[in-house]
Amino acid sequence: MEIKKNGIYLLKDEFFEKYDNESFKHLIYNKKESRPHFYLCLDRYNKDIYWVIPLTSNLKKVNENIERFKSIGKETPYYVVDKRESNSAFNIGGIFPIVKNYIAREFIDKNTNKHLIIKNTALLKEIEKKSKYMINKNMRFNEFIKRLYSKLELELEEKESF
Repeated sequence: MEIKKNGIYLLKDEFFEKYDNESFKHLIYNKKESRPHFYLCLDRYNKDIYWVIPLTSNLKKVNENIERFKSIGKETPYYVVDKRESNSAFNIGGIFPIVKNYIAREFIDKNTNKHLIIKNTALLKEIEKKSKYMINKNMRFNEFIKRLYSKLELELEEKESF
């Protein structure tokens, strides 16, 4: 399967079972391979590592976060709401690296019966801006993301040695 930039995908539970243990407790629950994830970009240092963003329908939590940041005169770095799709948001704060073999399949849009690919350029620009910030922050300060990234690199190295 070709992974398309800005596409929505479903991830394998195998990934979450492997990495959502005592040392990797920060992943958002996968909901039995039904939580959609947005494929943002390839890693700039390793072309076999993808960065994905979980989608959320918990708009109460999202809107509370947005309002909390607005009250101090800032924009939240953690979420981007898809204004066209009133029941979902991109959880930028939950961005994480993954490798291709943990991507289960394309997410199919119920209205069109086709792979859902985000094409709204204004939305993509906002997602990319916040995601670059979050990836850089996580790779500098988030021990979980740094460990996960290292484990994925090791997996790739082991795969290449076979």
